[in-house]
Amino acid sequence: MNVVHPGHSGRLTKVAEGHIGSARISGDGSTVVWNQMVDGQLEVMRWQDGRVDCLSKDDRADMHPDVSYDGRTVVWTRYSNPDPRGEGSWDVVMWKDGEKTEIGCDPKGNELSPRISRDGQVVVWDNDQTGSWGPCRIERWKDGEVERVTEGADGTSQEFPIVSGDGSRIFWREFAAGNSDIWMRDQHGVIKPVVSTESDQVTPQVTPDGCKLVWTDNAKGDEDIYFSNLDYGNQVEIVSGQRLADETWASMSADASVIAWTNFDRADDSASRVNIFLKQGGDVQQVTVEDGGLNTNPRLSDAGDKLLWHWLDSQDNQHSCLYLLEREQAAPAP
Repeated sequence: MNVVHPGHSGRLTKVAEGHIGSARISGDGSTVVWNQMVDGQLEVMRWQDGRVDCLSKDDRADMHPDVSYDGRTVVWTRYSNPDPRGEGSWDVVMWKDGEKTEIGCDPKGNELSPRISRDGQVVVWDNDQTGSWGPCRIERWKDGEVERVTEGADGTSQEFPIVSGDGSRIFWREFAAGNSDIWMRDQHGVIKPVVSTESDQVTPQVTPDGCKLVWTDNAKGDEDIYFSNLDYGNQVEIVSGQRLADETWASMSADASVIAWTNFDRADDSASRVNIFLKQGGDVQQVTVEDGGLNTNPRLSDAGDKLLWHWLDSQDNQHSCLYLLEREQAAPAP
């Protein structure tokens, strides 16, 4: 397979192949984590410096991992019942230096979408509170204690949190009245909206300093990518393609000088279809080509020199690959 566009060069590694999902790369670029079906069991896997290990090794389903900057700490969510069809709930597990600990195990609620801070000291997730997939609230783990960040009141639901590098700022998508906005709790504990308009804002990502945010907005009838420096409060559209093209699932380097995203080209005569694009220094580059599949969900290392993405076979949705490209034109280290 040759998935890299001829105009983009670097060292390409196939990290994994199989029935794969939810991949993340560590800030230093040394570690990749993902979930994969292995012998009929959903497991959390880790690639580090060329070696692949199964971290979960459990008879329960494990998925949606995230990883700290140095790759030493991994979190994911695990179903409490070995029978995936049996009664149970999703809990949050932390793996650190070979030891696993349950850090979020509300017996009533499903705790999902865990994300870990850059230093591995803070974990956030959403909790549906009752196990019935109702309104979610955001929760935060630090120093062995779990606190409520939001309440998930009737009529609103706070979901899919992300966290700054030191864990002091937490962002999430808030669903209310059929609309999705981005909210945050800042370093002083103040909860406030970050982006709130009549259109939907989805898939936010934040730099480690918690100051720069990218997200996807559908205000113009398709999806475009916006950027904000929260210290100045500005909002700028940075990726806006032609109509019938959606730009979404953005990822940034630590200094926001490199931004990668998934480009869904829905034009019938398009040769690109679903691919990874990248913007650096004002230049937009196509990174991947189809090669019989869809290239989605890019993840950049902090320096922007390593790019991870998911290739999905267009004929078999249970066959996919994770690719890691060490880019020759790397961004400066933060």
